[in-house]
Amino acid sequence: MQSLIFVLVGVALYLMTDRLIEALERRRGARFEYRSVIFFLLILMFSLVTFQLIERFVPAPVVEEPPAASDSPPPPSVGR
Repeated sequence: MQSLIFVLVGVALYLMTDRLIEALERRRGARFEYRSVIFFLLILMFSLVTFQLIERFVPAPVVEEPPAASDSPPPPSVGR
Protein backbone atom coordinates (compact mmCIF):
# COMPACT_ATOMS: atom_id res chain seq x y z
CA MET A 1 0.00 0.00 0.00
CA GLN A 2 2.75 2.42 0.97
CA SER A 3 4.64 1.70 -2.27
CA LEU A 4 1.55 2.53 -4.32
CA ILE A 5 1.19 5.82 -2.44
CA PHE A 6 4.85 6.69 -3.17
CA VAL A 7 4.37 6.02 -6.90
CA LEU A 8 1.16 8.06 -7.16
CA VAL A 9 2.65 10.95 -5.20
CA GLY A 10 5.79 10.82 -7.36
CA VAL A 11 3.73 11.17 -10.53
CA ALA A 12 1.72 14.02 -8.99
CA LEU A 13 4.93 15.79 -7.91
CA TYR A 14 6.33 15.48 -11.44
CA LEU A 15 3.23 17.04 -12.97
CA MET A 16 3.02 19.75 -10.30
CA THR A 17 6.68 20.70 -10.71
CA ASP A 18 6.37 20.85 -14.49
CA ARG A 19 3.33 23.15 -14.28
CA LEU A 20 5.05 25.32 -11.69
CA ILE A 21 8.08 25.82 -13.93
CA GLU A 22 5.84 26.57 -16.92
CA ALA A 23 3.93 29.17 -14.88
CA LEU A 24 7.18 30.78 -13.73
CA GLU A 25 8.44 30.88 -17.32
CA ARG A 26 5.20 32.48 -18.56
CA ARG A 27 5.44 35.08 -15.83
CA ARG A 28 9.08 35.73 -16.70
CA GLY A 29 8.35 35.83 -20.42
CA ALA A 30 11.18 33.46 -21.40
CA ARG A 31 12.34 29.93 -20.78
CA PHE A 32 14.92 29.31 -18.10
CA GLU A 33 18.37 28.61 -19.47
CA TYR A 34 18.97 25.76 -17.01
CA ARG A 35 15.39 24.49 -16.90
CA SER A 36 16.37 20.88 -16.21
CA VAL A 37 18.55 21.85 -13.25
CA ILE A 38 15.75 23.98 -11.77
CA PHE A 39 13.27 21.15 -12.37
CA PHE A 40 15.59 18.66 -10.65
CA LEU A 41 16.12 20.87 -7.60
CA LEU A 42 12.40 21.60 -7.22
CA ILE A 43 11.25 18.00 -7.56
CA LEU A 44 14.03 16.86 -5.22
CA MET A 45 12.94 19.32 -2.56
CA PHE A 46 9.23 18.49 -2.97
CA SER A 47 9.81 14.74 -2.97
CA LEU A 48 12.06 14.71 0.11
CA VAL A 49 9.52 16.67 2.12
CA THR A 50 6.49 14.79 0.83
CA PHE A 51 7.97 11.31 1.17
CA GLN A 52 9.10 12.08 4.71
CA LEU A 53 5.54 13.12 5.56
CA ILE A 54 4.19 9.91 4.01
CA GLU A 55 6.58 7.79 6.07
CA ARG A 56 5.57 9.66 9.20
CA PHE A 57 1.78 9.54 8.77
CA VAL A 58 1.07 6.39 6.73
CA PRO A 59 1.68 3.23 8.74
CA ALA A 60 4.10 0.75 7.23
CA PRO A 61 2.81 -2.80 6.73
CA VAL A 62 3.54 -5.17 9.59
CA VAL A 63 5.55 -8.20 8.56
CA GLU A 64 5.50 -11.12 10.94
CA GLU A 65 8.78 -12.97 11.17
CA PRO A 66 8.98 -16.70 11.84
CA PRO A 67 10.21 -17.61 15.30
CA ALA A 68 13.97 -17.86 15.72
CA ALA A 69 15.56 -21.30 15.93
CA SER A 70 16.27 -20.86 19.65
CA ASP A 71 12.57 -20.21 20.34
CA SER A 72 11.32 -23.46 18.79
CA PRO A 73 11.32 -26.75 20.69
CA PRO A 74 14.00 -29.29 19.74
CA PRO A 75 12.96 -31.81 17.08
CA PRO A 76 11.88 -35.22 18.36
CA SER A 77 14.49 -37.91 18.19
CA VAL A 78 13.82 -40.40 15.42
CA GLY A 79 14.75 -44.10 15.54
CA ARG A 80 15.67 -44.36 19.23
